[in-house]
Amino acid sequence: MGRVEADFLSGTDTSLTTDWTSGDPRGHDFITGSLFVKMTGTPAGTLKVQCTNDGTNWVDHDTLTTTVTTAGDFIFNISKKGWRQTRVYFARTSGTYSVTVAKSNWITESR
Repeated sequence: MGRVEADFLSGTDTSLTTDWTSGDPRGHDFITGSLFVKMTGTPAGTLKVQCTNDGTNWVDHDTLTTTVTTAGDFIFNISKKGWRQTRVYFARTSGTYSVTVAKSNWITESR
């Protein structure tokens, strides 16, 4: 197993006024880790982790979702991942915001 430290997904996107989707994280064979999301500005909406096995049909993870009513830092801890790809999605209801996403402490399978 290997460890990936603070490997950025999408960097920072600024002055957003619509829904937002992160780039797909590198290191698809991770087993466990954390996603850190920093939102600034006036975001309001739902922040969620989505997953897929085919790269096309994305579904919301059943427990990795939070309602955002103000700027702040959010952490999603993922353990025993059973899907191929992961991304962060923000369904905006109002506000203008910036978002930064990073992953940390991802344990990967050795190949």
